[in-house]
Amino acid sequence: MKLEFGRKVSYKPLLVIVAVSLIIGAFIYTFSDSIMIAGAFAILCLVIGPFLYSINLNNNYGYWEVTDKGIYFYDYSTLDRKLSAIIVPAKTNQEFLEFSKIAKISLVSGEGIKVPDNIVGGVFFNVYAPERLLVNLATPFYLELKTTDGFEIILDLSMDATEDEKIEQALKQITSKSGQDVELLQQTV
Repeated sequence: MKLEFGRKVSYKPLLVIVAVSLIIGAFIYTFSDSIMIAGAFAILCLVIGPFLYSINLNNNYGYWEVTDKGIYFYDYSTLDRKLSAIIVPAKTNQEFLEFSKIAKISLVSGEGIKVPDNIVGGVFFNVYAPERLLVNLATPFYLELKTTDGFEIILDLSMDATEDEKIEQALKQITSKSGQDVELLQQTV
């Protein structure tokens, strides 16, 4: 059984960075008539863009999967790994965690994570919001694994927060194969 969570990093961030850089370069060129200034701003955008995308890479592209063998995930713990995932996503390798290496499992849920399907707001401000927009709400929902080696791995669940059955299946598989119980942690912020 293979259960997938989140999204894989694609070339979309890089294409957006290039497109925005070209638009800004063209915009600057129309007002300055200097190809050097326009080129400098476009190159500056190409340099700064990956850093801006790296800030929320875990939240927007936290892909991981549970299989019968273990857990496959992308490690975005360092800035270097985040930048290489944005610039060359095809070369980014998945990490593998065997169930036997899991020492502790925590399910971290933020306050108010369970929003009714497709409704955001109060009584007077009901707004239609597709489930994929729930990701943008500032409520953490992730699985925190501590390994026997002392490493901490965060597996984001926020993109799949409305898929209770899928999350439950993954938790059952991880707990049964690792021999560890899940600790529920509630964040107040």
